[in-house]
Amino acid sequence: MSITEKVVAPPERAAETSESLLNAERLRSVGQSASTIAHDIDVAIAPISLFANALLEHEPLSERARHYLASILRAVDDVSQNLGRLRDLDRPREELPATVSRTQRPTASARSLRVLLIDDDPSLIEVMRTSLIDEGHKVSTANGGQSGIDTFQAAHSSGLPFDIVITDLSMPDVDGRQVVANLRAISPGTPIILLTGWRHQLKDGAERSLHVDRLLGKPPRIRELRMALAELTGRRTSDRLI
Repeated sequence: MSITEKVVAPPERAAETSESLLNAERLRSVGQSASTIAHDIDVAIAPISLFANALLEHEPLSERARHYLASILRAVDDVSQNLGRLRDLDRPREELPATVSRTQRPTASARSLRVLLIDDDPSLIEVMRTSLIDEGHKVSTANGGQSGIDTFQAAHSSGLPFDIVITDLSMPDVDGRQVVANLRAISPGTPIILLTGWRHQLKDGAERSLHVDRLLGKPPRIRELRMALAELTGRRTSDRLI
């Protein structure tokens, strides 16, 4: 074969390669759609879980009512596990985490905290606000990133700063990353919890790269939120990720 001759793949092999690429693109599109649907369903069922837990923990109920609520929570947990499987469709196989059995004991917050809650979803703000108030905290809310920055700055200037901030990651105009950057400039030591519906897509150790103290899925479960509040407000300032 002369130097000027080119090696040309057989038509059959070229067709197979093209079909494989098309199939990979279809699978990627299906995975993204499934992940988006899972996120929307998770946000929609958040009030069920948060309010059911609040009723069980804070209200005097009959045994029958407690049984009904426990059944509702089990159903919600089953749905959440299936939503996790849908999210995994949008994740490379090598990044899927190994299943680890670990029992965590919730830690109660030792004191009432001044909490700033920042999100652009009014329904989720109200659900989380109610749950945090039921936990004994004083909660201020801000609809959107810029409003959250302004509220935080005003509280800091007044001498009554917030003990902790909970903010969404994905918000229009001013997103969670910009909120975190501005809050760190105002008060580097204030612990920040970042909420995201795309927690599964972030790498391990994302808290440090995002400059936050804790990263939680959205919507968060009340027990994991309670533990995060207790742990983060009990840390020394030097231990926080700034």
